[in-house]
Amino acid sequence: MPKRQQSSTLRFVRIDLQETPRLFHFPLPVLNLGTVTEESSEFVGRHENQIEFCVRMNSEDNIAVDTVGETVYTNRFPHVFVKHDGPLHKYHYSGMREAFFFIYHASLHDKLVELGVDLNKICWEIPADPRIPELIRSITSLFSRSQESGIADRIDTLCWLLLQELIISGKSAEHPENEQERKIRQIASYLQYHYKEPFEMNRLIAEHGLSRRTFFRYWKHFYSKTPAQLVLDLKMKEARRMLSQHTLSIADIAQELGFIDSAYFISTYRRYYGITPLQFRRKLRF
Repeated sequence: MPKRQQSSTLRFVRIDLQETPRLFHFPLPVLNLGTVTEESSEFVGRHENQIEFCVRMNSEDNIAVDTVGETVYTNRFPHVFVKHDGPLHKYHYSGMREAFFFIYHASLHDKLVELGVDLNKICWEIPADPRIPELIRSITSLFSRSQESGIADRIDTLCWLLLQELIISGKSAEHPENEQERKIRQIASYLQYHYKEPFEMNRLIAEHGLSRRTFFRYWKHFYSKTPAQLVLDLKMKEARRMLSQHTLSIADIAQELGFIDSAYFISTYRRYYGITPLQFRRKLRF
């Protein structure tokens, strides 16, 4: 059993959800979770039948030192430490430390891996990101209502969202986007959102501080389609959706998608899908 030498200052909250009924069959039900604030503590033990994600938010110590088996891990704060079945885990610290944790049953190992969580990664530092403390506050605000109908379901969902943010933030810190990639993805995001609206590509490129030549050179590194092809794909997919789900006229759909007139929309649609918008709509009715 784990041995913890407790400090003179200890505030520990653990919410047990193991027997709490859920309204939904979410694939990652949280076993238990909580917060801990403690000073001068020592831990020696194993983490059996569980997978714990511990968010160590801050500490009076400069770094955290953990030994798992023969491997020593050092991390600055804030960071994530993942605890699950394996070698003996030891740590000791002398300063005040605050942490938030949530625990899954060990049987969810394969499901977490299937969803993209790398459980071979034991720890990682996370940059200052307001979304992470906001999510933690949202979760802890539900502690006093944990047995009310639907609350455990919300906790399950929020913990999964938190885990995603922790992983994304960690990867962003390890492999930050360079300036060119950041600008290219900003432009791509703009096109995704404004594809129905008229815009000048050269002006958009210049507004992001790029030359046309530099833009297209870097764009190819991240996208297989040109910006024009990307916009056309988005318009054609939306055209098909609107034709199948709306009673709008062909002319109204063309106008909504930013085509100069319905004739140009019809010819573009036919080149793209091999049939006219009207032929597609008739096929849906018979």
